[in-house]
Parts: sequence; C-alpha cells; structure tokens
Amino acid sequence: MADDTGMRITASRISCRAFAEKCFPITGGLLCLAALCFPFSVAATNAALGASLVTGILSGDWLGGARQIWMQHRHLTTTILLYLGLILAGILWSNNRALGMHVLGHQWFWLLLPMVFSVLYHQIWRQRFLFFLSLGLALHLGLCVLQVFGLAEGTTAGGSSMDDPTGHIGRIGFGFVYGIWAAWLLHLGWLRAGWQRWCVWILATWAWLMIFLAQGRSGYLIAFVLLTFVVGRQLLGGHGWKRVTMAFGLILLMAVALAAGPGKQRLVETWNSIQSIQRGDVATAEGRWSLWLEAVDIWREHPFIGVGTGGYAAAAVQVFKEHPEYTIKADHPHNAYLLSMARWGTGGLVIVLLLLYTWIRTGWQVDWNQNVYAPLISLSGLAIAVHGLSASSLEEHFSAVLAVLLLGAGLSERVGAHPSP
Repeated sequence: MADDTGMRITASRISCRAFAEKCFPITGGLLCLAALCFPFSVAATNAALGASLVTGILSGDWLGGARQIWMQHRHLTTTILLYLGLILAGILWSNNRALGMHVLGHQWFWLLLPMVFSVLYHQIWRQRFLFFLSLGLALHLGLCVLQVFGLAEGTTAGGSSMDDPTGHIGRIGFGFVYGIWAAWLLHLGWLRAGWQRWCVWILATWAWLMIFLAQGRSGYLIAFVLLTFVVGRQLLGGHGWKRVTMAFGLILLMAVALAAGPGKQRLVETWNSIQSIQRGDVATAEGRWSLWLEAVDIWREHPFIGVGTGGYAAAAVQVFKEHPEYTIKADHPHNAYLLSMARWGTGGLVIVLLLLYTWIRTGWQVDWNQNVYAPLISLSGLAIAVHGLSASSLEEHFSAVLAVLLLGAGLSERVGAHPSP
C-alpha cells in the first residue's frame, strides 16, 4: 500500500512538472505578444499579460519567481510591499472606499513581476522579449512619422495629432516610453561594435528626435535625465571620453531639437506660468499649478495621515470651493509626490521616495560593462521618479506597466540561480 501511495505521489509530481514545462513557452509567448502590442493597444496588452499571469501561476513559475525575488532582492521587495500595504491601509480612513479599491486595483501590474522574473531568467526569452518590445516600439515610431505627414491617424489618447505625433501612446506617456528605450539603446551600443553599435544608436537618435517633435515637457525632461544618467554611468565604468563624445553630441542635438521644435513654445509657457505664480497670479498660470496648490492645501489640512486612498477627489472639490482663484480641479494633482502627501501624509511620501531610491540603487550597483539588461532596473525607476513630477506615474498604464516589466527583465539578469516552483 505504501509503495502504491509513493508511486502515485511520484507520478503526480512528474505530471505537474510536465504541465509546467508545457506552460512555460505559452507564458513566454504571451509575454512577447504583450511586448509587441504594448505601443498599439492597451486592451490587447492587458489581455496578453493577464493570460500570461494565469499560465505562470498555474505552472508554478510565478511562485518560484516570488520566492527568488524575496531571497535575492529583499530590500526592494520590502519597499514594494510597503507601498502596496500603504495603498491598502489608506482605504481604511478614506471617505470613498469604493474609489480606494479602484486605485488598489490599478496596481495589479505588480503581480506580473515574479512571473516576468521567472520567465526572463532564461536568456533566450529575455532576448525575445526585448526584441519584440523593440520591434513594436520601432513600428510605432514609423506610425508617428506617417502621422507627421498626415498619412496616419493617431488615437484618442491626449496630445496625439499631426502637430503632436505620439501615435497610440499619447503625449503623457510618449516621452516616458521612448526615453527609457533610447537610453537603454545607448547603453547597448557601448556593448556592441561596428554596424551593430551604429544601428542601435541610430534607433536611439530617432526616438529622441520624435520625443522632441512631440509636446510633452515631461518627456523632454525624462529623455535628458536618462541620457545624462547613462553617459555618467559609462564614464564611471571606465569607457573614457572617446566613446562619450558622441553622447554629448546627442545631448547637443537634443538641445537644438528643443530650441527649434514644438518644445520651444511649451518651455515658454512654463516660464510664463512660473512668473505668474511668483506674482501670486494663479489665474493666468497653467491649470497644473492650480492642481498642485490644491494638493498642498489638502496636505496642510491632513499632514499626518492624509485623506486616505480614494479620498483625494472629494477633498479637491472642497478646496476648489474655498479658493475661487484656482482654475481647475481633478481627481489627482498630476504629481505623484503631492498625491502621496495628500493621500497618506508625510509618511506616505517617505515610503514612495524610499521605493524609488531602492529601485534606482538596485540597478546602479550592477556592473554595466557586463550586463546588457540589468541597467533597465535603474532606468525604469529613474523614469518613474522624473515622470512623477508631472503625472501619477505609478498608476498609469504606459509608465507603470512598462516600468514593472523592465524591472523584472533587469532583475532576471542579475540572479545566480533559476527560480524553482
């Protein structure tokens, strides 16, 4: 009887292992499909990611990845859990718990991290994922070029038009997506030679030019900061000035594009708004300043625990009534840091900053001369941090989902052992 039981257990284990082996390529294929669809369709991307998450959980790859991330990246995992716990706890004192649950639901993409880590640990799948993501982004850039000449239409996403060619991504996320991609291509070029280096650097230059043809100021800042970050890291890595000269040439090219393109008008608007605020004239400044001032007022009223997750919208309505000089109100202040302060008080801001610091530092500690993908850790975290100055970057599809996918890809290159179920 004991032998029969042992045989059944062994057969069950073999069956589970066979099932996991069959699911693995399906999970990887769905992840690559999501990467290809990412610039074109939110619905298709989410469907492919959701399906890959399901197969990853059923096969045990998700659980294995979660264990390995906890073991190898304890500090980063802890700060992520602190952030998610803060969102959940904030619902308890929110005046709109239904909206708080909606905000929590937007954080589903963090569940992808263990699955991405586990699948992309295998170099072949890591290469496939970045290839399909790069292919999708390059094709989307081609669509944006057609849009410039009126040969293709954009999307309903904000800021996508012939004068603001951002395709299906839209103005808010365009610079974020292509700023990370271009910065990583710059790094990749340093690890290649000959025609391969020039090909990836031409792609990076194309992405930067398209960023500055658009009208998103956050994108300008992200592109510049990430480019400077990569150049500085390469200098510290011992590459010297010979190779870095081209990078400074690209920075100059970006400055020229900014001065001659649509960015010039946007920067002039920014400067005029700053002068209006200095005069105390909120009404003539851009509406974004009213949103920021509203968030500060909410935080002043609730400096310790904030208004809770989901409580911002109602609090903003009340502040707007009390300050007729404010021009607009919204459900969030278009600033991740002010939103954190208003929702969860000063302590909430500290947790968000700690998450971003740990995220960026994890990638900074990697030897970039030996790693192709690991720099994506710092680049995604830094892009989230910069984008957060003008958007709720940790809650947007194009910024948050891409950042977590690239974080998982970067972490997967650093591990020393394959995560096992």
